[in-house]
Amino acid sequence: MSDIFVSHVEEDADIALEITLELEEAGYSTWCYEIDSMPGPSYLVQTGEAIEASRAVVVVISPHSLGSRQVTNEIVRAHESGKEFIPVLRNISHAEFQNRQPEWREAVGAAASVRITRDGVAAILPRIITGLQTLNILPGEKAGTARISQIRGALAELQAESAPEKAEPPPVETPEPEPEPEPEPVIAPPAPVIAKEQAKVRKSWKKPLIIISSAVVVVVLVVVILITLRQPESEPTETASEPEPVILFSDDFESGNLDNWEIFKTDDGEISITDFHENLFMTSKNLAHATIGSHSWEDYEIKTRFAVQNGTGTVLFRRQIFTSSQGNLVRGYTLVLFQDRVAIRKGEGIEGVSGQSELLGSAPVEAFLPGKWYALAIVCRENRFTVTIDQEQVLSCEDTQDPVLSGAVSFGSLPDSWSIFDDIIIKTLITD
Repeated sequence: MSDIFVSHVEEDADIALEITLELEEAGYSTWCYEIDSMPGPSYLVQTGEAIEASRAVVVVISPHSLGSRQVTNEIVRAHESGKEFIPVLRNISHAEFQNRQPEWREAVGAAASVRITRDGVAAILPRIITGLQTLNILPGEKAGTARISQIRGALAELQAESAPEKAEPPPVETPEPEPEPEPEPVIAPPAPVIAKEQAKVRKSWKKPLIIISSAVVVVVLVVVILITLRQPESEPTETASEPEPVILFSDDFESGNLDNWEIFKTDDGEISITDFHENLFMTSKNLAHATIGSHSWEDYEIKTRFAVQNGTGTVLFRRQIFTSSQGNLVRGYTLVLFQDRVAIRKGEGIEGVSGQSELLGSAPVEAFLPGKWYALAIVCRENRFTVTIDQEQVLSCEDTQDPVLSGAVSFGSLPDSWSIFDDIIIKTLITD
């Protein structure tokens, strides 16, 4: 029995072997076709039995694998067997994978994906292990030396086969030079005869040349005049229209409900719609927040009006939520709106229970006045974030260690706080 079955196509065998190697070194047993299949028995039977015996399936999703019938069979088999999925994206986004393979989307369900970055498999392994542990799939003893050597050997052999070979250029034969024929002697006429003949030639061509030159000049002038008269008025050139950002979500709360939002609150927390002089907005009290969006949201801009009535308000972005037996495991970033400063923290933990966080950036601001509305904008582009209040940038920072590159957005408050939000707009960013 193996802990993890690694599903992939032949074109992604290098990534599959890297994942297998990293998991084995972390203490997980794996089944990977390149090293665990046996010659003779049907590969359908072998992969089916391996999936049945595993506890989770890591599936490498790429443009190559989307058209693979074998990977589809493995995903369906794992889904019917009730196995957990960890999708690993290679050169494809979560949204594209779901649009192009709706059958896989139904089978994989709400499992969050992880995308391979330029730093390779080693950079995303901690997230894969965290996901496995959240699913209560814990590592055992590290694989033996023979198993590790077997995987390394298969990976090295695959990399050597894919490396382009340099062909030596064929030798160039230099032909032997042929002997040059001896020139025949030329008998030149006497000098007086040559001069007389040259004078005749110049005299015979002089008059025709003058006539031809005059005719050419006249023709050129006529052509220039005709072109000038027939030249149309220049029309203004149309500039190519710039691409427009796509609005992912907007809400002014005039509907009077929060039907599209996912609500989280503690026992004393509260999320509601408040009607103040016919102006409807969302109110958050104590530890509570409302979430919108999905894991597929990548680079985007968040705009909203906010007011801090008491204590501290929060906007959470790039949120990724994993379901576990202990509760919702949440990973992402939080903009904290203190009374006189703002800060962005990166955190991970069980929602509403416990967790750990890291400060990415903080900056002082003019103290927020209770009940006053402020215009807030947050730009999330790759691993960089900027915060603007009333059209003035107040904070800029980046995450250089395993950044979270996609996720949903939440608005809320911390314990003993009271915040309000209105006119929320989330839209995509224009590519630089």
